Amino acid sequence: MELKAEKNKLKNLLNNNLSRKKELGDVFQEISVENRRRLEKINAEFAFTNNRANNVYIKIKDLEKKFERLNFEQKSTQKQLISSWKSKEREFQERINANARFRENK
Repeated sequence: MELKAEKNKLKNLLNNNLSRKKELGDVFQEISVENRRRLEKINAEFAFTNNRANNVYIKIKDLEKKFERLNFEQKSTQKQLISSWKSKEREFQERINANARFRENK
């Protein structure tokens, strides 16, 4: 009898351990699925953020090129204006000098 009681006790312990093992396996499986979903969500967010960062980088590069082009155009326009004003200044100075010579000769 004692052996049978010991056998039943060990059998119950084994069944309890097997039950616990199955419960822990289910919990582990549930955690694994949850972690996988979380990882997939994080990867999707990372891909989205990375894509946005790349788009911003491309826009920045485009703006830098546009800025350089506009700076070049501005400097070119300024040079043309300065040249034009200097030409007009020379022309007016020549007229003033011509008028001064004309008055001296009168």
